[in-house]
Amino acid sequence: IVCRGEVQRNSYRIVFTVDPIAGADRAVRWSFGQVSVIHGEPHNYNRAMGVNDDGLVVGFAWNLFQPNDAILNAGGIWTTIGGIDGPHQNAEARDVNNTGLAVGLQAFPNGDWHPTIWTSNPPGALDLGTLGGLPLGELFDVNDSGLAVGRVYDPAPPVTSRAVFYDGSVLRDLNELLPAGTDAVLWEANEVNEFGDIVGSALIDGELHAFLLALEPGDDPWVDLGQGKPGVQGVPVLTGEGSLVGGTLASVSVSNGRPGGNMTLVVGASLLN
Repeated sequence: IVCRGEVQRNSYRIVFTVDPIAGADRAVRWSFGQVSVIHGEPHNYNRAMGVNDDGLVVGFAWNLFQPNDAILNAGGIWTTIGGIDGPHQNAEARDVNNTGLAVGLQAFPNGDWHPTIWTSNPPGALDLGTLGGLPLGELFDVNDSGLAVGRVYDPAPPVTSRAVFYDGSVLRDLNELLPAGTDAVLWEANEVNEFGDIVGSALIDGELHAFLLALEPGDDPWVDLGQGKPGVQGVPVLTGEGSLVGGTLASVSVSNGRPGGNMTLVVGASLLN
């Protein structure tokens, strides 16, 4: 089973994608140790990618050798919200906020997929276009204020990519917000919190680093978080022992962090049969 998902804050539930050895991907809900399939989606394969605090689930689904369709589950009912306007309009919903705004990608009539938002009132998909002549784009995350982040890119060598954000009205290049003289290219933006803090990947001296970009006035506007290589000062090293099977105790220890710095431990798990 290969798992991927997102935490639902008010009940600590996680929506996962499960890929059993037997065959089809299935959207499932994992809650307090119990896994249940979110039934009723008519495609042969489906994946859940995001969930909000009201239990609204988004993702994408497909039939063999067919493009992906963006999907949404509200009140136990699945609806196809993207990819329905033509035979080749690949669409994937990646996240949904607590107002019901979903984000992801959709290929519009020209065949290229663009950063896309789906609204519920009125229902429909909005093509946000791309920037800088780059043909493709996608959004990965959206906060409750409607600020969404992602990337625009050209996969043809040499690969070019720019981190972008949607400010509620237009798509913008995050690189415009870097302090003058910053020797970095923000490559893609992956997550944004309710304060407007954005994390993602930046290209620095030909190598990818993690970055933090803060939009709130008074915060450090840009932080190079490095590459996470063990042994480098300030890069936490996590060690531990034990097993989560059967409720047995597991212990972990974090060392090598920045003096006086704060750490957040994020835990993910997968099971390979």
